[in-house]
This record gives sequence, C-alpha cells and structure tokens, in this order.
Amino acid sequence: EAYKALMQLAENTKIENCIVHRDVIDAMLRQPHSDKTIPYKKIVVKDSASIKAADYDLGKNGIAYKDSVSGNYYISKGGDRESWNNGHTYRNDGVDIYKNENAREAESVYVGDFEKSEFLQYTFKITERGTYKFSLKMRANKSGSKVSIGINNKQFQNLNLSDTLKEWSWISSDLIALKTGSNTLKIEIKKGDFDLEKIKISKKY
Repeated sequence: EAYKALMQLAENTKIENCIVHRDVIDAMLRQPHSDKTIPYKKIVVKDSASIKAADYDLGKNGIAYKDSVSGNYYISKGGDRESWNNGHTYRNDGVDIYKNENAREAESVYVGDFEKSEFLQYTFKITERGTYKFSLKMRANKSGSKVSIGINNKQFQNLNLSDTLKEWSWISSDLIALKTGSNTLKIEIKKGDFDLEKIKISKKY
C-alpha cells in the first residue's frame, strides 16, 4: 500500500499533471528582490487586442496592482484570518477574482470587490504608433461608480459607470495616442463598486 501511494504521488507530481501558477512562482522568487512589474501574459496590439481583466501585471501590491487586503498576516500581525482573493480562483495575490458562471468560455473570470484607490496595471506592446480606443466590459454594483484610465503613468480620463448598473456593458474611452513598443494601462477606482471582465484596445484608422 505504501509503494502504491508513493507511485501515485510520483504520477500526480509529473509536470504534465500539474497546473503551473506563474504568479506564485514570481511572488516567491523574483518579487522579494525587485519592484519591477512584468506582463502576466504577452499582449501585442496590431489592429486590436483583448485582455482578460485578471491578467494584470506580475508584481508587488501597490506597484502592479493595489488591493486593500493582499495577504493573510494573522500570524505576524495577530488577529483573525483574512481572505485576500475573495473569489478563491485563478491567481493567488490580493486581487479578488471570481468565476463567471454564466459565460461560455471554460476559464472565464472577472475582477470584483473593488474599493476606492485600488488599481490594476497592464503592460502591452504596440506594433504601430497611433491613436487607440480603450473599451472596458464592466458591471456597476453601485450607481455613480467611476473609474480612471491612465496610460504610461499619465491620467487621461474618467469613465462614469452609472449607466451599466447590474448589467455587463462596454464603456469606451476617447482616443488616446500610443507609442510604438511597450506601454502601460492603469485602471484606478475613483468611486463606487464594480466588476471588470475584459479590456479591448482598438486602433483608429
């Protein structure tokens, strides 16, 4: 019985039978020694590209993302246990990620439980400089919710989500000039509470 259990353990731990959590590996090996952020997935925009909201950059809390509860520190700080990712899926840092049960895609998720001043950052590459539109698939949980879009560490505009209350809708920005090569998008919560599922970047011709 012990031999069979050991062989089953060996089978289970084969790399082809495991799920690789890149965010956990990055948090353990790179992030303690670097404040740099890196893309969670490679995103290249030619004419357009779609980004899953949960695919924000890899990096420390306050740099790649900001969440008010980013870990369970009950041992070092005392007090009760805390849940950091309230959706308990997809990634293992402070951002609250939930399964989208009604979606057709098998791995459809969205980010929720946003609070004021929290943010997500995305790094992507542009193949040709020009003007681009950003569209966010969002669902407001409170009327008057507001989010800001920043590009390359500059705040460009605020988007009001009051018209998307409790329904998934696309909210689009004005056209924004982007440079060839690496760019960053920062989505910051200004007011209210909402869910974010996808981001589309589209070139204007």
